[in-house]
Amino acid sequence: MHSNISNFRSYFLIFLAVSVLLKGGFLIASELLLNFPALATDRFETHLRFFKSATATNVIFGDSHAQLGFTGVPGFINLAHESENIEVIKGKAEIYFEDKKPNLVI
Repeated sequence: MHSNISNFRSYFLIFLAVSVLLKGGFLIASELLLNFPALATDRFETHLRFFKSATATNVIFGDSHAQLGFTGVPGFINLAHESENIEVIKGKAEIYFEDKKPNLVI
């Protein structure tokens, strides 16, 4: 009888170890998949880096209409981004001009 309990414990520990390793492997693989291929092509992350590094005082804010409609406007940088509502645009403008004096803003 003792050997049956011992075998059960051994099999249970093996099952537990394999389960933990498989779940851990899936977790690591999903994180790698999200952090490398998915984020590398994420337009919001690219826009956020551009927003944080911009220093111009002539700025365009808006939604996708402004993002696509005001391309190549001389003397302006375009910080418009798709799907932004008026509250988000207002907040972005306030944050952007916290340490800059606005000149021309569209």
